[in-house]
Amino acid sequence: MPARKGKRKSEITPVSAKGADISTDLAALQESLEFFDADASIGRPGKPGEVQPASVAELLAEMKRLGIRKALVKHMSCWESGPFLGNERLMKEIAGYDNLIPVWCLVPDGAGELGDPDDFVQNMVSEGVRAAWATPQRMVWSLAEWCCGGMLGALEKRRVPLMLQLEETTIEDLRSVLKNHPRLPVILVRVSYRLNRLLFPLLERHENLHLCVGPPFSVHLGIEEICRRFGHGRLVYGSSFPAGEGSGAATQVSYAEISAAARRAIAFGNLDRLVKGART
Repeated sequence: MPARKGKRKSEITPVSAKGADISTDLAALQESLEFFDADASIGRPGKPGEVQPASVAELLAEMKRLGIRKALVKHMSCWESGPFLGNERLMKEIAGYDNLIPVWCLVPDGAGELGDPDDFVQNMVSEGVRAAWATPQRMVWSLAEWCCGGMLGALEKRRVPLMLQLEETTIEDLRSVLKNHPRLPVILVRVSYRLNRLLFPLLERHENLHLCVGPPFSVHLGIEEICRRFGHGRLVYGSSFPAGEGSGAATQVSYAEISAAARRAIAFGNLDRLVKGART
């Protein structure tokens, strides 16, 4: 029998056995891409064990490991200590780090906490904030117009992206936001691999909806299908730090069977465009 061509199994050296650790391997793998993280957090959660606490130093170390150049950053104390105190802590802790972009947690305008929503959003943007996030279910309010239409309208006026998790609202309320505020960029984070049947019709109808490729998005050829059907401009990258491990999503983007330009856009360019679109 003729000898089989190629190396024998014993001659194949695993990448991890070459003296480099996993972090080095990943950095080399992604050396041609820079990432802009849409979903990073710092601070300490209210419930021990719910999410690992994370400092600015730990976030910066993770960014270096994964090749992340910039990150949108939230503060976990917004959940328990209240959004205003959490936003204040965020600004103090990331002050001086130009690659960390603050994301403020918002509440609805219906209860009067924000004051005039237009003034609030204008002040937010003047402070360097370029995105907002909301947790309606956890903080017990609604994305319906009667509760927060003024706040959503103020964000839309200045094109400030709004970040949401579907588990924090309902698909109907998400649809209402997209329909009533068509110029408001909405970034859905922590997107599960099981949501395509709900999200694809919304992507088809609402160009202001964007999805974050993060740890839960383990869809075989999912990036490729979204790019084919809706264009690569609808996707951004997010690590979910510290709740998730961002290397899997970064690898999905790095190896997606799409053009190099599309990979660069998803890794960095799309989110950079949305953030720079916020009007001062």
